[in-house]
Amino acid sequence: MSNELSNVEKNEIVQNTGLLQQMDLGSFYSVKAETKEEKVNLFNAINNPSKRVSDFINKEIVIKDVLIEIVELANDKTGELVPCPRIILVDKKGVTYQCVSVGIFSAIKKLVALFGSPTWEDGIKVIIKQITKKERSMLTIEAVI
Repeated sequence: MSNELSNVEKNEIVQNTGLLQQMDLGSFYSVKAETKEEKVNLFNAINNPSKRVSDFINKEIVIKDVLIEIVELANDKTGELVPCPRIILVDKKGVTYQCVSVGIFSAIKKLVALFGSPTWEDGIKVIIKQITKKERSMLTIEAVI
């Protein structure tokens, strides 16, 4: 997947007024951590997610929470650092799935617009999809009942 983002995509990620409205230090965490144990669990979810989203293409995940942070990655062609959304999906069992994906980010924003901000107590069942066009590929999700 190409790490190259247009200026419009960069601005959308950094200045999004919807999902990332509450961003502090370039991150959004729907998980509320108040006790020391909750904070330790949240830190571990962010720092060491259990799974990779790309390993679950065409598989179901029931998303309960979303963790997003903006990371800088080097552009494959120019080496320039560009902001990219790192997303961690948390399922109903607490399993964490990580990706760096503008496609998943865009899909999460749409889920939030329709279902409200997470935490989603009942979870939202999705199937991880990969869209490929020529040599480029992008991850996304499809909501299912």
